Amino acid sequence: MKTKLTQLLLLLLVVSNASYGQVVPSDNSSSDTAQVQQKPESVHVVSLNFELERMHKKLAKISHLLEPRQDFIRLDSLIVEEDIQLKRERKEFKKFNPNNLSKYFLENTYRSWSLYESKLEDWEANVNNEISNIEGVIDELEQSRDIWLLSRDEAIAEAVPDELVLRISETIQEIDDMKIKFLKYRRDLFIREDKIVDLIAITDDIRDEVSVLQQRQRDNLFVAGKPNLWNVDFKTSDIIPLPPRLQKAWHENAKTVRTFSREYNYVYLAPIVLLLILFYALIIQKFRKLKFTDADPHFVSIERIFTKHPVSSFVFFVLSIIIIILPNMPLIMIGILGIVLLVLSLAFMPKTIGQQGKRIIQFVLILYFLNFGEILFWYFGQYSRIYVTAETIVAILLTFTFGLAGLRKKTKNVHPFVRKFSLLSVVLLLLFCVAFISSLLG
Repeated sequence: MKTKLTQLLLLLLVVSNASYGQVVPSDNSSSDTAQVQQKPESVHVVSLNFELERMHKKLAKISHLLEPRQDFIRLDSLIVEEDIQLKRERKEFKKFNPNNLSKYFLENTYRSWSLYESKLEDWEANVNNEISNIEGVIDELEQSRDIWLLSRDEAIAEAVPDELVLRISETIQEIDDMKIKFLKYRRDLFIREDKIVDLIAITDDIRDEVSVLQQRQRDNLFVAGKPNLWNVDFKTSDIIPLPPRLQKAWHENAKTVRTFSREYNYVYLAPIVLLLILFYALIIQKFRKLKFTDADPHFVSIERIFTKHPVSSFVFFVLSIIIIILPNMPLIMIGILGIVLLVLSLAFMPKTIGQQGKRIIQFVLILYFLNFGEILFWYFGQYSRIYVTAETIVAILLTFTFGLAGLRKKTKNVHPFVRKFSLLSVVLLLLFCVAFISSLLG
C-alpha cells in the first residue's frame, strides 16, 4: 500500500513539473512575439534578393483579396432592395391606428420584423468578418513596410549595389500602394456596414413599437376601454364593400408568408425530413423486436399509433418538429398546421383515449377554427366584436357540453386523459364567461 502511495506521489510531482515546464516557454514566446511586433527586425543583407522575391509573391497573393466578390456585389443590390422594402413596410405600418390593432396583427408584425432583423444581422456579421480580415492584412502590410524600411537603411550602410536598394524602394512603394487599396476597400466595407446598421435600426424601432403595443394590450386585457357592445354604432362602411376588406386581409397575411418563405429555404428541410423518416423507421423496428403482447397496455397504445397509423402519426410528428425548429413562423401558417395536426390526431388518437377523447379533439378543432377566424374578421372594424362575442358563446357551450360531461360520476369508462381535460374545462369555462362578459361590456 505504501509503495503504491509513493508511486502516486512521484507521478503527481512529474506531472506538475511537466506542466510548469510547459507554461514558462509559452509566456516567453508570447513576450518575444510582442517584442517582434513592436520592434521589426531588418532582413539580413545576404537574404535580400530571396526575401524580396518572397515579398513580391506575397503581394501578388493578397492582391486577389481586392478582386470584386460576387456575394458582396449581390449584397449591395440586396441592401438597396431591402431599404426600399423596409421603408415601404414601415410606411404601411404607420398608417394603421395603433389603438385598433389585433393581437394577431401585432404578433405577425413582430415575427416579420424579427425575420428582417435576423437577416440583416447575418449580413452585418458577414461584412464585419471581412473587415476584420482586411484589417489583419493592413496590419501585416504596415509591419512589412517597417521591416523593409529598416532593411533599406541597413543595405545602404552596408554599401550594397544601388540596383538592390532601388528594388527595396520599389517594394516599399508597392506595399504603400497596396495598403492604400486595402484602406479604400475597408472604407467601402464600412459604408456597406453602416447601411446595414441603419436598416437594423429601422427594424429595432418597429419591433420596439410593436412590443409597446402588445404590452398595452396585455395591461388593458380586462379594462373596459370601449363602449358597451349594445352602444356601439355599427357602420355599413366597416363591412361593405366586402372585396376590399378580404383583399386587405389576404394582402397582410400573404405578405407575412412571403417574408417567411424568402428567409427560409425549404430545400434545407428535405435532409431533416429524411433523417426523421430514418429515425421513425428505427423506432418502429426497435419496437417490433421487443416482442410485446397485447397484455401490455403500453404495447396496445404504441401499436395503435405507430403500426396501424404510420403515415398519419409520422406526418403529425414531422409537422410538430417543423413548428418547433422554425421560429417566427407566421400565425396563419401555424394556424393551418395546427388544424392539420388536429385532423391527423383524429386518425390515431380515438382508439387510444376513447370516444370521449375523440369528442374533445373535435371540440378543440372547432374552437381552433373559430379562433383562426379572428385573423380575418379583425379587418371588419366593430363587427369583429360581434364575431368575438359569438366565438365566446360557442366556446362556453362546447366547454359545457363536452367538458363537464366527463366529470359526471355516472359516466363510466372515462379515460384518465378525458377526466383531466374535463377538470381543466371547468377552469376554461370560467375564463370564457369572464371573456364573454368583457366582450359585452367593451
